[in-house]
Amino acid sequence: MKKLLLTATLLTATSAQALTHEHCSGINKLAGAIMGARQAGVEMSAVLSVKDGEVNDVTKMLAIDAYKEPHYSTKKYQDTSVVDFKNKWYLACIQM
Repeated sequence: MKKLLLTATLLTATSAQALTHEHCSGINKLAGAIMGARQAGVEMSAVLSVKDGEVNDVTKMLAIDAYKEPHYSTKKYQDTSVVDFKNKWYLACIQM
């Protein structure tokens, strides 16, 4: 279900164009930033607050998924969590 939702969201975001390495790299970077904020103890509401008050579906989906994951207290586990999360979403993107 999550993969279908991600596919629909990403296809909408790219106007049904093929997902390129560049696009998937952007997802990877955004996923890392969001999980990095999660591991740094930033509140989800702060992650989802943006200047113009509108959050796109991809950002919202990544934030929800990141905040379902545990917050770790040691840098080693925080870093591993960020890398794993980035890889999970990059893989999902390139498999479409």
